[in-house]
Amino acid sequence: MIKKADVILYDKLVSKDLLSYSKKECIKIYVGKKSEGSSHFQEDINKELRDYGEKHNIVVRLKGGDPYIFGRGAEEAMYLYERGIPFEVIPGISSTVSCPMYSGIPLSYRESNSAFAFLTGHEAEDKSFSINWNKLPDTLVIVMGIKNRAAIAQNLIKAGFNPKTPVAIIKNGTTLLQETTVCDLSTLGETPAEPPSVIFVGKNVLFRDKLDFFEKKLS
Repeated sequence: MIKKADVILYDKLVSKDLLSYSKKECIKIYVGKKSEGSSHFQEDINKELRDYGEKHNIVVRLKGGDPYIFGRGAEEAMYLYERGIPFEVIPGISSTVSCPMYSGIPLSYRESNSAFAFLTGHEAEDKSFSINWNKLPDTLVIVMGIKNRAAIAQNLIKAGFNPKTPVAIIKNGTTLLQETTVCDLSTLGETPAEPPSVIFVGKNVLFRDKLDFFEKKLS
């Protein structure tokens, strides 16, 4: 699809190598967001999708990960649907899955856990935050949670998580810049970290010593 695209609107975390597959005359537009500072607003991205979709044959909205897992892909698709603009969605591999794997941490292990949950930590300090902290499984993957990691840890401990529950902070996952920092819930808030990072909470972090295959090659 990238090779056929007339226009590509791409995010911050999209590898530039992917863009190299586009045809020479393809219009490439950066619409990435930042946690702080200047960025593209979602309404502007929606309008660009509409405008280019009405003028060109193939418009690709290129995202990192899976567009329907905390990627606002469904919001953009709904915007196009409401305006009668046809679209298709191609699934991707979410960072909630790929980052733990590349850090040697399994989402599930038969003798360790039978459930896990994906969370967004973007609104952890918002009073209207909808997560029921008391009903979470003991294995969690949290995206967009670096800024609010202290509040997240406090909520989990208050809900009954052991303060010594292992935690992994996976920065720049699946890239040559990947770095994993291991701590526990009691120290998560004070552990240095910066985006883009995925936070993994749970005892499966302990498998990392044996199952890490990627960072060992980088060192």
